Amino acid sequence: MSEKTMDMEKFWPKFQKKLGYNDEEMKIFRSTPQYEDMVKNSFNFMESRIIAEVIEARGCMAGHKVGQKIVMDGNGHLLRDECPEKMCILLLGPLMSVVPIIMQTFKDNTDPNGSIFPMVRCTDVGVENGGWGTVRLKLYTEGPYADKFK
Repeated sequence: MSEKTMDMEKFWPKFQKKLGYNDEEMKIFRSTPQYEDMVKNSFNFMESRIIAEVIEARGCMAGHKVGQKIVMDGNGHLLRDECPEKMCILLLGPLMSVVPIIMQTFKDNTDPNGSIFPMVRCTDVGVENGGWGTVRLKLYTEGPYADKFK
């Protein structure tokens, strides 16, 4: 058994306790190779921050403005102290489709800033189309893991 494997074997009981899994749930989790890989590359997640920066904002009722950042840790958890006080659900919703793609790069040890579609917009269609406004975000990652691909 390699040293890294032994370290992982010490890690698994802590992981199980954190998620509150019983032994059967843990067995199911560990039987999924992608999940094993994800946990084995957890340093990529822990060292990273996912940033969704406002690059366009017009008519936003929540007050999103160009330059604001919605900041998440590498697991996609919002870091509320680093985010705007108000965040519109019509803007957060589209992040659910792209953040997992970034997380996949962490698992696969590939460039997290290499996406061919690094932008999303809120689901409001804008006043010109019968809505209120629109906000567009550019996604990128920061941290030592992302830096190694520069």
